[in-house]
Amino acid sequence: LEILRLNDAVQSDIKSMRRHSEIRVGTSDDYAVILLPRVLEAFTLENPDITMTIHCSNRDQNIEKLKKGELDMVLAPSTLGEQLGETLRLERLVWAGAPETQIGHDAPVPLTGFPVGCICRDLMIQSLNQNNRQWRFVYSSNSIVSIHSAILSGRVVSAVEESTVPAGADIINGKFGLPSLPQVKISVLRGTDRSNRACNRFYEHLKAGLGPVSGRSAEARLVS
Repeated sequence: LEILRLNDAVQSDIKSMRRHSEIRVGTSDDYAVILLPRVLEAFTLENPDITMTIHCSNRDQNIEKLKKGELDMVLAPSTLGEQLGETLRLERLVWAGAPETQIGHDAPVPLTGFPVGCICRDLMIQSLNQNNRQWRFVYSSNSIVSIHSAILSGRVVSAVEESTVPAGADIINGKFGLPSLPQVKISVLRGTDRSNRACNRFYEHLKAGLGPVSGRSAEARLVS
């Protein structure tokens, strides 16, 4: 019986070690492509034995997975009025379009963005509706690369966080009668298991890498 007990204890320790050597992060495609690479690079250089798994989905789905224990951490946008995790920094929400973009002041605004469930999409539509500006969604995608391509085509515009404006696009705030946009927060949510030392280390890297910044938007943009 003692041997069986020790075997069970050893197996439990092995499972715990395996679990603690993987960090599962839920986020959106734009954060995964634009904001996380530098943080991940710095972290993996210091922690080469830890496996990073990034799950891309919308915010609500990621939060639900976090509650179920399927994720260890979630990086997501939130509105200024929300109490969601810990705020890492504030971001300007800006209108992005191609240099050749033209929109008539009385014409519906042609939009692109993530599918329903995206905070930036919701705020973009709310701002247009509050200013009685007609709009139509032309192109929706879960891929930030596809959304950036659509913006750069000159046929559509979108409201995006300033650090995610694609290279080659213009910030077109104030043009074509487009309404002003609010700020958003970049927030991190953690699971209930705070004994995971690997997650604790990655959490510190996130705070250092995505904390309050000034004038770094161009550095964080995706190169097309």
